Amino acid sequence: MDGGNVSVWKICANKKYTYLVTTTIAVLIAIVFNISLPNTFVSQEVLIVESSAPMNLLVGADMYARELMKKNHTSPVANNSFAYKNVFHSSMMINSIKNKNVKETSGKTVTMEQHIKKNYKGAWWEPLFGDKNTDDIIRDRLRYEIKLKPVIIIVQYEDEDENVSSQVTNALTSMLNDYFKDLNMQRIQPDLDYYKKRRLELGLEYKESSKKYSDYQDSHYGTELQAEQSQLEFLRNEMNSKYEEYSKACIMYKRAEMYTQQLQSVSTRIKTSQTFTSKNTMTWVASIAVALFLAVIMTSWYVLLKAKYGKNR
Repeated sequence: MDGGNVSVWKICANKKYTYLVTTTIAVLIAIVFNISLPNTFVSQEVLIVESSAPMNLLVGADMYARELMKKNHTSPVANNSFAYKNVFHSSMMINSIKNKNVKETSGKTVTMEQHIKKNYKGAWWEPLFGDKNTDDIIRDRLRYEIKLKPVIIIVQYEDEDENVSSQVTNALTSMLNDYFKDLNMQRIQPDLDYYKKRRLELGLEYKESSKKYSDYQDSHYGTELQAEQSQLEFLRNEMNSKYEEYSKACIMYKRAEMYTQQLQSVSTRIKTSQTFTSKNTMTWVASIAVALFLAVIMTSWYVLLKAKYGKNR
């Protein structure tokens, strides 16, 4: 095996000139490729999404708090990385960006659709595959990365204008926050409505039982009849029971309200917006490294195949 490996290395070493030519061509292709790409700006923000129930709701936890917390109000997309694609690339999101007013570096305010039609510069090979519409351009330039537990979202948008790139990224984070707020509200709203309805219903029942007790007590004041005293005791117990039910309903509604308020803050920016050019040093280094790697692999494959089949002839 060692002898075979040495012979392979010798075969490749004897083709230094071939390697020099192919790697030089590869580097030149990588340089031309990078130069041909449009120079754009990429703006990026990092968010953390609160996907679990707020723990401070359980401070002084009792049976009422536990009952509410048994319900699952976690956003259905919170721990599902595949679902985020539908959020980011939805027609609602794309249309919101397309119709957004942005202020260009020149100071002119236009819609994103107008800005793209005027300033978009794609790669030289793009026309070969047909013209892109505004929606496709936005969809291609909107990128994201999801990291679960905790849910961290890295959002970025690419554009020819530095200011526009930053504005769109800021708008995206706001739209995401609104989306999660709406999603959370859809899940807790039925409980909030239920507890509100129960509070009102039990409040009326308590008032009615309290009035019955008060009226009966006034109309039978000072009575010593056993039957009337028993009825008075029954009405008092009924009033107290209704009060306990009403108190529980009030507590449940208040806790549901607290939970709703806490769900209004579903994402927090943990890194402020930063903008950088798409043609940075790392891009150049990466493209040249890939080109060199492919050149070496393909040249080695060619040299070894030629050496093998050339001997058999």
